[in-house]
Amino acid sequence: GGLRSLIHQKERELHDINEYRLQTLESLVADREREAAAAREQLAKVKEDFTYNLKLLEERDKELERYDDAFAQLRAVVRERDAELSELRIASADAAHEAASAREAGTEAERYFELKLSQAREEAETMRWRRDEDVRGLREALEAQQRESARQLAEASEALQRERRGAAPAFYDE
Repeated sequence: GGLRSLIHQKERELHDINEYRLQTLESLVADREREAAAAREQLAKVKEDFTYNLKLLEERDKELERYDDAFAQLRAVVRERDAELSELRIASADAAHEAASAREAGTEAERYFELKLSQAREEAETMRWRRDEDVRGLREALEAQQRESARQLAEASEALQRERRGAAPAFYDE
């Protein structure tokens, strides 16, 4: 009788120990599943943020392309003005030549061509001044846009780095 009772008691203790181990394992599995779900959510958020930042960078690239196109157009305008300036210089040289010839013809003609020469020089100077102003304005606008784009790119990069740093520990804790 005593041995049977002892065997029965030991079987019950063994059963209780196994039941406790089973409950502990089930609790651990539930905890791990919750942690895995949280990690999946965090990963989905990081992916969403990454996609958003990537879209921002693509939009910034497109904007920079538009500025490059505008800059190329302004360069074309400057080239046209340079060509006009060159033509005006040629006209000025021609007027100077004609003025020299007119001096031989008389004082009246000399005054006329000197006036023409002066007007051509003024026009050339005005064109040169306009071209220099256009180039200066273009350069300032381009530099300002480059600074702004660099600032925005740095902000997007920093945000992405912060998100990566925030997501990495949770991901590896799994």
